[in-house]
Amino acid sequence: MTCSYLSGKTSRSAAGLAAAAVLAMTTGCSESSPIDPTPDPPVYQGALTPSEGFSGLEGGVVLTLLEGGEFEIALTMEGAPEPDEGGFPWILRGGSCAAPGDALGDWDEFPAIQLDAEGGWAADVEIALGDEAERYVVDIRRSEADRETQLACAEAERLEES
Repeated sequence: MTCSYLSGKTSRSAAGLAAAAVLAMTTGCSESSPIDPTPDPPVYQGALTPSEGFSGLEGGVVLTLLEGGEFEIALTMEGAPEPDEGGFPWILRGGSCAAPGDALGDWDEFPAIQLDAEGGWAADVEIALGDEAERYVVDIRRSEADRETQLACAEAERLEES
C-alpha cells in the first residue's frame, strides 16, 4: 500500500515533499488512506542525528527509489546553523552513521541542500541505487568550503511493505 502523501509527484515543492517526509515519519499509513494502484517503490526513512557541536539540530529524511535510475529525497531540518550561499553539501553512503561506508557517488552529483522558510528541501538525484539495500546513510556537511565538518547524519532504513 502507498499512502497518498508519498505517491505521485503532485507536490514538487520542497515544502510539500518535506511535509510528506514528516507525515511519513510521524503518522504512518492508515487503512483509510487513499491507495495508489501502482507497485510501491522502495522507501527509506530516518531521523537526523546531529554531529558534535550541532546539538539543537533535528529533522528527518525520506528517500524514494524511482524508475529510470534515480531517487527522490525529501528532508526537514530545524536548528541548523545559517548555511553558506551554496547550501549544505551531502553525500549518500552505505554503512551506518557510526561506521560510514563508501560514497555512492561524487559530491557534485548530489545537489546542495537549500532549506526553504519552513526548513524543508527536496530533490531528484540521478544516481542508480539498488533496491536490495536495507539502509542508506545521508551524510550532511557544514559547507562546500568545510566538507570536513559533519553537520548531521541520518540512517534511512527501508520501510516494510504492507
